[in-house]
Amino acid sequence: MAVLAAVSCIPDLASPAAADAATADQTASDQLAPEAGQPRCGDGVVELSMGEQCDPGPTAGDAGANGCGADCRMQCDGGFVWTGNNHCYLEQAAAESIMVAAGRCGVANPHVVTFASYEELGAVAVAIDAGAFWVGLQPDDLQTGYYALAAFEPGWSTTCPGCYARTSDPTQALPGDGGLCVRGFADLSRSWEEIACADGGYHRLICEREPTGRQSTPCEAGVCIDLVITSGMKHYVYVRDVASADDAEQHCRSLGGTLVVLQTRDEREQLWKELARLPGVPTPLAIWIGLSVVDGGSPEAGPWVWDDDAAADAYPSAWGDLQPFGRQTRAYLYQNGGATPQLLDDTLGRNDTAKATPTFPYVCQLTP
Repeated sequence: MAVLAAVSCIPDLASPAAADAATADQTASDQLAPEAGQPRCGDGVVELSMGEQCDPGPTAGDAGANGCGADCRMQCDGGFVWTGNNHCYLEQAAAESIMVAAGRCGVANPHVVTFASYEELGAVAVAIDAGAFWVGLQPDDLQTGYYALAAFEPGWSTTCPGCYARTSDPTQALPGDGGLCVRGFADLSRSWEEIACADGGYHRLICEREPTGRQSTPCEAGVCIDLVITSGMKHYVYVRDVASADDAEQHCRSLGGTLVVLQTRDEREQLWKELARLPGVPTPLAIWIGLSVVDGGSPEAGPWVWDDDAAADAYPSAWGDLQPFGRQTRAYLYQNGGATPQLLDDTLGRNDTAKATPTFPYVCQLTP
């Protein structure tokens, strides 16, 4: 070994380009390192990599008070926890109206069940064979569509391609009696139906409880976020400082990633929820995303392409009502309702800003 050391004391030198790349990678890695602190159950941060599903924090009272056990696992009282979001789904006594349903679910932070995707609906329908049940949608102010009773989830209308309802034709009204509330079915072959909000009958009730705690930690790059639906596949960085779309894109690439590419409806819903939970940081009204017009196209005609080079229709639509239009060629998500959304296209894509050079905060995505 001594001889080998003697003849190899001058190491191979990396090329300048390789050295620069290595330095850039290390710099990005340093920026993504969470601030010092030993993760533990009870600190309010859900450590997905450590098997935590929830974390109420040190001031939440007795374990279980928020549906989160002393081991930071969801307590579901005989219900079902979907591994795609760690939400708890509990069947309750049938309710004669959506108002009664909402009141029964409004304990320990649950709400009448809502669905961001077919995957979520399918998992719940298989685990809880509830027959016909209330869906947590309520008519918007103009009665042209529905908004979700739960915050940071899109509603549904025939003009909202990014919204979700179980229906064979999302451009047509739901079948039914024309009522203003929605009934879903455990039978996934059936379309949801419009019914009266208090039709004199009783429908099954599923309450949905979301985990307490946040899945984010401060880091040098901004706020580092993990999501259940993409755990182990993606990391996210929220940058609060506003920037132009070009500057935001360049910064994400300097970290070794891109502006966020929303591959599923559940990813979009969970990202907004985490942005709403950031301690001491106001929930952003808009964020740049990695979706833009290329090759000299127009907002109306496209082509729109994600920053991973996938066509816009490779993933579920990110567009809300009446999108796209305007003069911008870079999409952004817009959260127009805060904690009590009253309008459609909530948490969905837009590009109709009137500002010539708009600036927003943004979210980068990186692979482990």
